[in-house]
Amino acid sequence: MPPSCEPGAFFAAMGNGISELVTQLSMGITTLLFNIITYRYAGADGIAAITIILYAEMLLTAVYVGYTTGVAPIFSYQYGAENFREIRRLLKKSAQLIAGSALLVFAIAELFAAPLTTLFLPEGGHALELATTGFMLFAFSFLLAGANIFLDGFFTALSDGKTSALLSFTRNLAGISIFLLVLPELFGITGAWLAVPAADIVAFALGATLTHSRLMRKSPHLRRTSPLLSR
Repeated sequence: MPPSCEPGAFFAAMGNGISELVTQLSMGITTLLFNIITYRYAGADGIAAITIILYAEMLLTAVYVGYTTGVAPIFSYQYGAENFREIRRLLKKSAQLIAGSALLVFAIAELFAAPLTTLFLPEGGHALELATTGFMLFAFSFLLAGANIFLDGFFTALSDGKTSALLSFTRNLAGISIFLLVLPELFGITGAWLAVPAADIVAFALGATLTHSRLMRKSPHLRRTSPLLSR
């Protein structure tokens, strides 16, 4: 049977992937802002420190991206089949896994901040001190990063691209950019390390609100079933 073109499905798929577009675009913008802010307060050592911290972030959060990407087709299938009992079970299992791994990743980041940074910088330098101190503050973002990544992918799996894009915009672009411009003015270079944790708090609060107000009201079967938000 020859393939056929379905413009409606094609554009719907494009719209549902807006959040991934926002995420990729925001990486360049926020990295530029990080470089500007850290250079302003700590010079070249600040740029070296934030570079190491951002590399470590990508490494430690990759597991959440992988899990969310892997489980998304299952959520999509069960949602299409209106198998809400299975969605509840998957949400509960996902919440347990993400909560447990978040504590583990946070502990690893705090305990091994110095060894991780010495992989990239020689001991005894100012850049190493900045990177180690900054990473220990930045690591608080790991407590909520997994939940935010999962909620973003969860809405995408349910074909709610607008909500997913809003969450991605709030966490990856608007939140980080605003806090990068505000917090260093109040706390100096320390504010730069706290920008991402602050953005994660706001994004998680928004994600919790949207999950209850939009998803739960659409389907009474899913009401009282968000373990990520009921903890």
